[in-house]
Amino acid sequence: MNARLGGINSTVSFKKIFVDQPKSNGDVFMFIGADVSHVVVSERKPSIAAVVASVSPTSTQYICRSSEQRPVKDKKYSLEVIKDFQPMIRDLLHVFVQTNKQYPTKIVVYRDGVGKK
Repeated sequence: MNARLGGINSTVSFKKIFVDQPKSNGDVFMFIGADVSHVVVSERKPSIAAVVASVSPTSTQYICRSSEQRPVKDKKYSLEVIKDFQPMIRDLLHVFVQTNKQYPTKIVVYRDGVGKK
């Protein structure tokens, strides 16, 4: 709840984590998580694609973008590929830059569900 209200519960010292990698000093990280949720594949109940990204230098504040994904026409299966991934990421990067006055120097993407049958 605290994070949803903009609070910070704890932070990670990236300098301590990457102490053996001198090139990472001063890096600004953005963490991204993406997944698609399927309830029932039908035209009336689309899958929901969501992408969450950190927007603070301490990676303690985040924002989310989501979209509906309907099955391919005349198909009975849902897509695991996020159709609107590029505009979602573009928007998340825009918010990151507005918040931090710079682009992230490193982006880490966590993607769930790829390869499931």
